[in-house]
Amino acid sequence: MSTLTFEPLISPALWLTLAALTAALLAWYGWRRPPGVSRRRWSMILGLMSAAACAVLAILLNPTWLLPIPPPAGKPLLSVLVDRSASMATGDVDGASRHRAAADIARRVTRDLGSRFDVRVRTFAEMLGPADVPRLDSQRPDGELTDLAGAIAGSLEADRPQGQALLVLSDGIHNAPSGIDAVFEVVERARAMAAPIYTTTLGGQTIRNDLEVDVVRPQELSFLGQRVPITIVLRQRGAKADRTEVVLLQDGTEVARQTVPLVADGDARTELAVQSETVGLSLCEVRVEPRPWEATAANNSATIVLRVTGEPMRVLLLEGKPYWDAKFLIRTLSFDPSLELDSIVRLSASRFFHRRTRLTQNGEATGTAAAAGTPVAQSESIEMLSDPGEALSGPEALQAYQVIVLGRDAEAFLDTALLERLRTWIARDGGSLVCYRGSPVAQVNQELARLLPVRWSPARESRYRISLTPRGEDLNWLGPHVSGGADALARLPSLARAGTPQRPKPLAVVLATADADAGPPAVTYQPYGVGRVVTIEGAGMWRWAF
Repeated sequence: MSTLTFEPLISPALWLTLAALTAALLAWYGWRRPPGVSRRRWSMILGLMSAAACAVLAILLNPTWLLPIPPPAGKPLLSVLVDRSASMATGDVDGASRHRAAADIARRVTRDLGSRFDVRVRTFAEMLGPADVPRLDSQRPDGELTDLAGAIAGSLEADRPQGQALLVLSDGIHNAPSGIDAVFEVVERARAMAAPIYTTTLGGQTIRNDLEVDVVRPQELSFLGQRVPITIVLRQRGAKADRTEVVLLQDGTEVARQTVPLVADGDARTELAVQSETVGLSLCEVRVEPRPWEATAANNSATIVLRVTGEPMRVLLLEGKPYWDAKFLIRTLSFDPSLELDSIVRLSASRFFHRRTRLTQNGEATGTAAAAGTPVAQSESIEMLSDPGEALSGPEALQAYQVIVLGRDAEAFLDTALLERLRTWIARDGGSLVCYRGSPVAQVNQELARLLPVRWSPARESRYRISLTPRGEDLNWLGPHVSGGADALARLPSLARAGTPQRPKPLAVVLATADADAGPPAVTYQPYGVGRVVTIEGAGMWRWAF
């Protein structure tokens, strides 16, 4: 059955005002009839004027006839999403677990709405998967994440003319690596598809007793025979235990065991060391025995990939503006028995100081890194270059290095060809580029800007002190036994900077800031392909004695 509706083109208040004014003007105009116009003719004139005014007002009302269209064949889709993360095992819903309560709701929805909707039940945690409703109670909630964005996105169907809706049964927020912005994006997509999302939150505030094992750095580089300390963090929620035993496994074999005192609702740190006598990848695992009172046992272990190499690490340092920082950094790297250093320092437009340091044993080059306790010496060769391209030319020149360090005024080295090879070396070969005195060039071109994690704006020289961010504190640069911890960096001499770094790029990670957390980034890195780029702001670090 068709119906007539009105969708005014203007607001109702404005339309009523125009109608009243029109009626008043017509009444005023028709009040006095001209003597030469007969009464009949005057009535016709007023009638035509009124009809014209009413036609305009009717058009502004925008009358529309609605004709109902039969709906497409089939039922609308109702997707019921049941959270199966480990926290859903908490029993705080009328004596039952949250997962059991969600399963009961899913069964009732399937039974009561199955005649009107095409009900589809799925479970989600890290991944979205189908669910067997009758056996949903028997499934164990053991997921490590709650990926709401992925669950909603995977349940939306682009071609569903009958309509669709979602019912989410969960106890927590989205904690997947994609971040909360991914949830907002998928909700906007559902709104654009006219797919309403209904939520039911299960559980409430409860004390969750749990013991979590974490390592500060999940990947380490070591040399043959070198003992590598691994910092282990034991994070206890609640106060169920005062100590626990930590076991360190290397390639499936136990290599260390230690009893560690625990802190109630806090973190406890300890160190265990590993070493390897074979070159290659060694998989280490830190493990604690699960307790019956823990919310989940999925976080009772952590893995470490130990990359063992028998060759020394090769470092190339390019400095276009000599300063004390470059001198002391070259000296510090030269003293490291696991490094071989090549440094090129620009003295003038046509003079470059090229210095090579190589590891030797009994007067001969070893070609391997120094193992613990092995006596090793270093040989040094020096030459003057008129063009740095003599040492950096060729497609294989950069592949001999694992780290390239750039100082200031590096324009003399970074021509277009070298920048292209540098980009390939980082992205494909896994090299690491370090800019240790802020911006390596006075004017960053487009090719170099693609590699760097931050951009700089010109500013007057200023001084600052470094403050670690939470991500920087996790790296444990100064070791657990340094007095003052992260505050020790703030007590070191201040640094000088000539430019101000702007907001980092989306994938960049800020490890330290200037003066405070809200200050400009001071130490930033960004993954690029399989490699990474690091920028360190400021000059004067030589006074830290490295």
